[in-house]
Amino acid sequence: MRLIFEVTSLFNNFTEWTNQMASAERVLEYSKIQSESLLEIIKQSPPKTWPNEGRIRMDHLFLSYDKEGTNVLHDITLNIKSKEKVKSSFYQSLHFVGKSRN
Repeated sequence: MRLIFEVTSLFNNFTEWTNQMASAERVLEYSKIQSESLLEIIKQSPPKTWPNEGRIRMDHLFLSYDKEGTNVLHDITLNIKSKEKVKSSFYQSLHFVGKSRN
C-alpha cells in the first residue's frame, strides 16, 4: 500500500513539474516577441469618430472545426444592421467553430 502511495505521489510531482516547465517555456517565448512601437500603433489607429455606423454581412458562409473537416454550418447568409441586437449564443457559436470554408 505504501508503494502505491509513493508511486502516485511521484507521478503527481512529476506532472506538476512538467506543467511548471511548460509555463516557463511559454514565458521565455513570449519575451522574444518584438513589441510594436507606440508610433506604429498611433499611425494605425482608427479615426476618433470610428465607428460611426456598423453592419455585419455574411453571404453563403460555410464553417467547420478545421480546414479538412465536415461543415457544421451550411450556407449561412445574414445581414445585421447597425444597432440591431444579436443573441450572444449566436456570436459564441461562430467564434467557437471559427474556420471559414469559403
